[in-house]
Amino acid sequence: MQPVKVTIFGRDYFIRNNHNEERIKTIAEYVNKKFKEIKENAKGLSEDRIAILVAFNIAGDYLNLLDYHEKLVSSTAQRMELLKKQINEAVL
Repeated sequence: MQPVKVTIFGRDYFIRNNHNEERIKTIAEYVNKKFKEIKENAKGLSEDRIAILVAFNIAGDYLNLLDYHEKLVSSTAQRMELLKKQINEAVL
């Protein structure tokens, strides 16, 4: 797999992983967007501190999605059980 060149916060990086080029660029754009958001709202911070805040925000986004996914799976399972019960009652 060839490395993919991306630019994050004005620096070029060559990324090589299991994602295709389009996905790598999408991820880099997301990270870069987070850098810009934090830099605008936290003027005067070093790039290292901004990077920590970016990582923290991305981790928060990820955990929020995990929570949403867990609730969705639970809700779907409950609905499936209700439908099974209704089907069984209608058949009997």
